[in-house]
Amino acid sequence: MKISHKKQAFILTCLIFTPLLLFPFFNDSFEKDAKADNKMNLLVAHFVVKDNHSLTPPAKSAPQKEEKIVKKSKKIEKTQKKQVKKERKKPEKLKDIKEALVANSAPQIQTLMIGKDNNEFLRAVKKAVDKATIDTYPRQARQMRLSGNVLVEFTWLDGSRLGFVRVVQSSGHKILDDTAIRAIKRASKDFPTYERNVKVTHKLRYNIS
Repeated sequence: MKISHKKQAFILTCLIFTPLLLFPFFNDSFEKDAKADNKMNLLVAHFVVKDNHSLTPPAKSAPQKEEKIVKKSKKIEKTQKKQVKKERKKPEKLKDIKEALVANSAPQIQTLMIGKDNNEFLRAVKKAVDKATIDTYPRQARQMRLSGNVLVEFTWLDGSRLGFVRVVQSSGHKILDDTAIRAIKRASKDFPTYERNVKVTHKLRYNIS
């Protein structure tokens, strides 16, 4: 059975143009699928971003942090100042307590002056000091013909030992002042015992004669 040329041409035309006619239909469905995929992607991205925002806490502003730091530093400064004040007060209180204890416990010292007061103890002290003054007169001072009076003050404690020795009034010559202190220390070996702690003032005389 032979097909005419017209039918053959019609079949070929249908085969050629059928895909072209079907392309718009497939193209629309493809575009719809693509749009649906895009919508799904957008929805997923939206949920991911939302979850991330919910997980991460809201960032605090820098000024608020600075204010908190400043407040903390001020509190620290206040506490440090309070501690310093307390530490300053403690030594002062301890000092006052120590001074009070020393004042109460310190023995009362009797003040005597040779030449003004007169008792057996002072007479013995004067005799020992005058002898030591002559014995310790420096040779250099004699050669230079230095003379003068040195007012000396010393303490005699516990009835048997020498306390401090100091020059109250200088002779004007350092060599004589130093010799006067040395004379008191030497004479103290011959001081008699005394029933009380005593502070004695004595004038040592250095004269070339």
